[in-house]
Amino acid sequence: MKRWTAWLLAAVIALAAGPSASAAPKAAPGKGKVRVVLEFNDVESAQWALQYITRMQVKAIFRGYEDGTFRPNAPIRRIEAVVTAVRLMGLEEEARSRTGVQLNFRDAEKVYREYPWAVGYVAVALEKGLFDSTEDQLQPDREASRLWIATLLVRALGLQQEALSRMNEPLPFKDAAAIPAGAVGYIAVAAEKGIVAGYPDGTFKPHKPVTRAEMAALLDRTDQQMPAPGEDQEEIQGTLLSAGTELEIQTVSGDVYSVPVTSATRVFIGGKVASVDQLESGLWVEVDLDEDGNALLVVARAPQKEEAGVEVKGVITAIVPPGGDKGPQVTIEADDGEATYEIAETARIEIEGVKDPTWEDLRVGDRVQAEGAGDVLTKIEVEDREEAEKIEVEGVVTAIVPPGGDKGPQVTIEADDGEATYEIAETARIEIEGVKDPTWEDLRVGDRVQAEGAGDVLTKVKVEDRGEGEKEQEIGVKGVITAIEPPDGDKGALVTIETEDGEETYEIAAGARIEIKGVRSATWEDLKVGDRVEAEGRGGVLTKIKVEGPKGGKGRGNEEA
Repeated sequence: MKRWTAWLLAAVIALAAGPSASAAPKAAPGKGKVRVVLEFNDVESAQWALQYITRMQVKAIFRGYEDGTFRPNAPIRRIEAVVTAVRLMGLEEEARSRTGVQLNFRDAEKVYREYPWAVGYVAVALEKGLFDSTEDQLQPDREASRLWIATLLVRALGLQQEALSRMNEPLPFKDAAAIPAGAVGYIAVAAEKGIVAGYPDGTFKPHKPVTRAEMAALLDRTDQQMPAPGEDQEEIQGTLLSAGTELEIQTVSGDVYSVPVTSATRVFIGGKVASVDQLESGLWVEVDLDEDGNALLVVARAPQKEEAGVEVKGVITAIVPPGGDKGPQVTIEADDGEATYEIAETARIEIEGVKDPTWEDLRVGDRVQAEGAGDVLTKIEVEDREEAEKIEVEGVVTAIVPPGGDKGPQVTIEADDGEATYEIAETARIEIEGVKDPTWEDLRVGDRVQAEGAGDVLTKVKVEDRGEGEKEQEIGVKGVITAIEPPDGDKGALVTIETEDGEETYEIAAGARIEIKGVRSATWEDLKVGDRVEAEGRGGVLTKIKVEGPKGGKGRGNEEA
């Protein structure tokens, strides 16, 4: 969180001769930031993230689209993520001043052509070390994965050296094998800082695309880890003394500030939308100010309650290593909901078959019984442990499905005991005689393979005999869109295209490249019935759709990250 700046501290010292808590409340300073309208017309489906979206908009880190939408459930593209990271670091002015920059990415021409407004941001990101040294392409349109975003934000915090020192740490996720070895330290740091966590099923899902709503939450958590800038006061935090036309707030140092409330003031209490009338004295508040020193955003939560004995029984859904002044934390899902607890340094951990266990021996998915006081656990007993079994399978490939949603590529193998479908880890070793540097795309239906991995994720696939089956047929289609269906279950969005040979329906891959003139980072939601398109793909799944011209329809607006 932003802390008191040098000029404010000087003012406090200058006034130290008089009483502080009993003196007349001070006026809140303005921060010289442009006014923003805290409204989007499409956030109903992401109420859980509204507080994060609003806060990031107030801080001018995240913005919406010209049509008044935020598109919370749309995946964030890499170019957008880079821009927000640079803004988070307080480097927007520097990025905007960079003109005539030469980028050394192999796809730099695409950035110049389609994202000229973002060139300065990319240049600053490169200079600040936000990219991996092996990245020779930016791939600006590519959906940013949880793995890529976590690494980006750890670098934005300047914690590369810490991440490098932790590359050999075990990660507490069932699908840890799917996380590249060179990224392990970054995920360890991101988890420790509370930026990212695992899922209730014990997985991390490193390749799942991050939505814009999720990105707002990740940015907000990262912002709380940022060192305080030596700039103007942007936020006041403390205990609320009273609320009305003004908020009276007492900081931890004893100073009392009076902050005017306006019709533009937005309030969240416990993460939920509220009003100024619902604010009660005693709440802990964090208040963002507009350029006139008025309250623009108020985020409130209940004060710390007196510690009482606690007993909890449930399943571990997240584990966060120690960080800052906090010890390790564990999130447990019980019958009455989820709650996060700190594990006391002297806590007694009991795990059958593990000698002298510590919190590091706990795993997401463990069923535990715990006790302690307040939100600190002093004893955790693991009652049931779910192991991710190692697998070895030998058989014939009967189906191959490209990546989609939060899933990587999948392969179905028919063995002697039946058919089963597996996800192929991003770092999986593929071996095919006569094929140099093979990937999952070189596998074919009909191949006889020997594979191994853990759970339902394969980390090695060796082709022992090349089957007679051909690779999935390449698709090249030109025509007019006659129908569009949204995603359903594990199926992506469907599009029906009418060509000279008739109508055909295709699935749109989760990471499909959609090109529409005048629309940046287009998704399937930007397609319209009547659009004349040229599309490419394989096996009934489209990976690229270019709109050559709408057959009637409204103009398309531009966007900003």
